[in-house]
Amino acid sequence: MEKSVQDVTEEVSGFTRRVEIRLVQSERKTLEKGKVVKTPGPDPLRIANLVRHDIERVVQGRYGEDTELTFSVAQVQDIRLHGTFPEKAPQVRAVVQGALSEALENLDAIDE
Repeated sequence: MEKSVQDVTEEVSGFTRRVEIRLVQSERKTLEKGKVVKTPGPDPLRIANLVRHDIERVVQGRYGEDTELTFSVAQVQDIRLHGTFPEKAPQVRAVVQGALSEALENLDAIDE
């Protein structure tokens, strides 16, 4: 029996569904000598590594250990879902967004 590429990918990774959080590269704007200077903000993937455990705990606790969590950098912040989830996509996105927001707030509290 032949398997599709999707079936093979799921077997190799060991996960049946995936939540992909796309983060954006922010800019810091400062005023120097009367001109606006743009510099890159914090590295989104570094931040993702700092909050991964908290978000992964929420996602896998709700949707199972077979749910993978990935992060990437994109032009627009988004939450992508791959695979079949027990809830509708807007509900899953709301859960993930809530976990992400809480993790980032806790990260800010540690930095202060």
